[in-house]
Amino acid sequence: MEKIKKIYKSDNFPFFIYIVFIAIIHIFMTKESDDIFFSTICSNSNISLFEFLRQRYILWTSRIIIEGVLVTFCQFLPMIIWKVVNIGMFYLLIHSISEIFVDKEKRKYNALICIVLLAIPFDIFKEAGWMATMNNYLWVGAIGLYSISVFKKFMKNEKVSIWQNIFFVLATVYASNQEQMAGILFIIYTVIGGLYIIKNKKCNPIIILNYIIIILQMLLVFICPGNLNRKISEETTWFPGFSDLSIIEKGKIGIITMMDYCIDSGRVVFFALIILIAYIIWKKYQNNFYRLIGCAPLILVIMFKYAMRILNEPEHIYLIQNSNLFNWAKCAYYVVILGLIGIELFIIFKDDKNKLITAILVYFVGFISRFIIALSPTIYASGERTALFWYISILVLIILNIQQINKEKEKVKNGKI
Repeated sequence: MEKIKKIYKSDNFPFFIYIVFIAIIHIFMTKESDDIFFSTICSNSNISLFEFLRQRYILWTSRIIIEGVLVTFCQFLPMIIWKVVNIGMFYLLIHSISEIFVDKEKRKYNALICIVLLAIPFDIFKEAGWMATMNNYLWVGAIGLYSISVFKKFMKNEKVSIWQNIFFVLATVYASNQEQMAGILFIIYTVIGGLYIIKNKKCNPIIILNYIIIILQMLLVFICPGNLNRKISEETTWFPGFSDLSIIEKGKIGIITMMDYCIDSGRVVFFALIILIAYIIWKKYQNNFYRLIGCAPLILVIMFKYAMRILNEPEHIYLIQNSNLFNWAKCAYYVVILGLIGIELFIIFKDDKNKLITAILVYFVGFISRFIIALSPTIYASGERTALFWYISILVLIILNIQQINKEKEKVKNGKI
């Protein structure tokens, strides 16, 4: 009984409940879609794993590390082993978020992390097959965050073991083999690494090594012949004329698809963020201008939802589906909402420089993860799974804002306000 009480009271108890729930879901997972392709490609083609990866590099993708791991699990190992490792990746994801962004009251915030993560639609993890989607997005996100969590130890001058350094480097190698995470890690290492050098007046060799790895992985994306061949093939299949679009037009598509997921599809995690931000600013400031800014995204989203309901009536459907002018107006509307959220984050955290940098950086890399996808002709075909890193950034922003609420309550309690 005492052991049970100890487990219940531990900081990681919410993680235990979450992992049990995830494990139950894994019981019903089977190989689908791309999983079947990766499960048979070597045997059907009578080629070795190395030869398969060589061909993929030449003809299709620079994700040779990720696909090497994926084929190993799909073709050469029982699925139960993948399921066990995949459950571990869910744990690594929530644990790393906690390690990076939660310093106290861990049990409460660990529960919050699990609850918010459950608000992200689970169906996105099987869009290309459970194994293929998880390895390319969940594993990359979890391992990338682990890489950042060790980075935080260096920033706080904590002792890092040799094994942690080794796993730190290996995690960076795997995570940065995916284009979105390579961009995210590059921005984080540039900003936080720069601040580390300025603060400590020295360079950490492990951080420098990882930074070089990230740059090399980004270079690999550009020089890989398979990426160019894949772009040509997928443009023909999924988006004819994509290469003729300007960078601004591609960015427009990226913003519209990203915000359509959040607003049109009614993603709870996004609505939770804008409601939370409005609440914080309303409670913290008596200034009506600040309050207006705080409520503006929520008001604009509600207005948009109502307007879309009217415009999606049968007599108006042609306008929605075919008007380029409408799409530009829609993009501009979304940009205003995104810009206001950025301003709100500045208003909320302007008195805490470190939290401000963290919040803006998290928000920016989440957006950049979607902008990178906007450069691909599969922007529509890839589906919502490519928004996972954006959703994780929203999850983190929710945590940071709730921490800010508690901080304000502490000030009031201690008579500082």
